[in-house]
Order: sequence, then structure tokens, then C-alpha cells
Amino acid sequence: MDELSRADGIEDVDNVRILHISSNPIVLKEVGSLLLSSGFLSYAVQRDDVPMEQIILLKPDLILFDIDYPSSLSIVEEILSREPNIPLIIISSLQKGNELLTVKALKMGVSIYVQPKAIQDTLIRAVKSMLSLQGWENDAPSISVLTEESEPLLIGDETDEGLLVKNVSIPWFALSKELRRNPEFLFKIPWRRLEELVAGAYVGDGWARVVLTPRSGDKGRDVIVSGSPGGDTIQIVDQVKAYAKGNNVSADEVRALIGVLHPDNNSSKGFVTTTSSFAPGVYSDKIIQSFVPNRLELIDGEKLRACLSKINRKKKGNEGRS
Repeated sequence: MDELSRADGIEDVDNVRILHISSNPIVLKEVGSLLLSSGFLSYAVQRDDVPMEQIILLKPDLILFDIDYPSSLSIVEEILSREPNIPLIIISSLQKGNELLTVKALKMGVSIYVQPKAIQDTLIRAVKSMLSLQGWENDAPSISVLTEESEPLLIGDETDEGLLVKNVSIPWFALSKELRRNPEFLFKIPWRRLEELVAGAYVGDGWARVVLTPRSGDKGRDVIVSGSPGGDTIQIVDQVKAYAKGNNVSADEVRALIGVLHPDNNSSKGFVTTTSSFAPGVYSDKIIQSFVPNRLELIDGEKLRACLSKINRKKKGNEGRS
């Protein structure tokens, strides 16, 4: 039992049930050793050998699943349908088409994924974070840290304004999924990740050209978008603010974007997007309100979460028709 006392921040670690399912006995052994060295006892199941009924009877607090070929999805789907409240972390090599499998699994409801090449650094943090969300006391970092090694956007060419965004990648779905499950997670996302999340939302909404501006020197424009889903050639700029809960965006900050937007002949409209809310003075400011809604739109945390949820439903519907 001494081995099980080293999971820092987790109470009653010997009562935590972690189930690891894989068809690869080597992976089962390596992951089991890694979990044990961090104080977690896992139950290894070689999925070709154990019926689903036995997996469900174990009633684990967390499931690790090694996804490596198309039939894996049917097992993921069955687990999620039979035990929807148990967090499911998938381990994927992202090789030979596995990235598509992982995206589909995330859309089904998987909590997050971990790449084997980063397993030493990320798996234990993922386990602790998921257990924390289930109610176990835990000082583990947020999932935004877990995806630090994996970019949520597929980046294209560099332009004078910044980097062209070609599409979203698996970590974008993971972040968006966690937001739907836990609205408070929005306040834990680092500012650059939030900009990437917003940029990915424009891609998902069907905008033809999305540019993520540099970390500095962006002139108050974090995301530049053109080519609307309706076919218009308008260009908009979005200023993204990752603020703590209760730290509202002030009228002065909104007017600063107007100062950027007003002389910009190329941009038709500006957005201010924040994780938090806007100060009451924003809605009573005559200068600001003269720009709303035709040239300026204000997106608070609640609207942002609703927008991301809508885009996810849209993408899922499009996939179903393809």
C-alpha cells in the first residue's frame, strides 16, 4: 500500500478505480507502471478478452482507452452510452488516420486525449484533472495546460497580418468539449489558447479566411476574419480578452477597439470577446452604443459558450451528412 500513497493531492487514492483498456499488452504494462509510480492502482483489460459486462461491473472512476483502429469507436460508443458519467481519456498515436478516429471519439463525448509520445508528461496530469472534476480533491493543473504541447489549430502560410488558420485540430475539440461540460473552465484557459479557440470558432462557422495575429504588435486585433459563410467579402476584427470571473471589460477598453476600427477602411465590423462580462458603463456609453450593433458587437462569456456549442452542433451535423 506504500506505493499507493504518492498521488499528491488526491485523497483516498487506494479507493480510486482506474480502468485501462487496450489491445496491446505492452501498452497495458507501461501505462500501469506509470500510474503505479504516481500512486494510482489501475485495472488492465485486454479488450479482446473481457466482455463489456465485466467492464461495466467494475464501476471505475476513470477509464483510459487505447484507440488505434476503426472498430475502437464502437467500444467507445458503448462505454459512453452505458456509463455516460464516467470520464473517458483516450490514448492515441495520431498516426495512419488515427487523428480522424480521435476527433470522432471526442465528438462522441470523450473527455480528453493523450499522445503516447507525451504520455510521461501529460497522462498523470490528465488523470488527476479528470478525477478532480469528478469530485476527488486534487491540486492538478487545468486541462488547458495538458494541451500545451498540442496546438489546437492547423496553421497555414504566414501573411503580413499573422498566420492563416487552415482548420482546427483535436485539442480544439477537447477544449470546446470541456467548456460544454464545465462552463467555469473558460476562466482557466490561457489568453493565447483563448485566441486560438476563438479563431477556430470562426473556421468552424464557415469563414473563408481566418488570420491569427502575432502575440505582440497586433494593433488591438487578435483575430482577423473575412469571407463570411453567406458569401459576403466583409472583413471583421476580433479583440479577445481572457479575464478572470468578475473582472469586467471597461468602457475605455471597448472605445480603444473603436479607435482601431474607425480608421480601418478594410474592416467593416469589430468584436470584443471576453471570458467575463462588460461593465455597466459600456451599455450606457453613447459613443459605444452608436457603433452597436452594425459596426461593433460585444461577446461576453455566456455568449461565447453558446456560440461554441452552436458551432459544435453544426460541425457534428455536417459530419453526419457527409
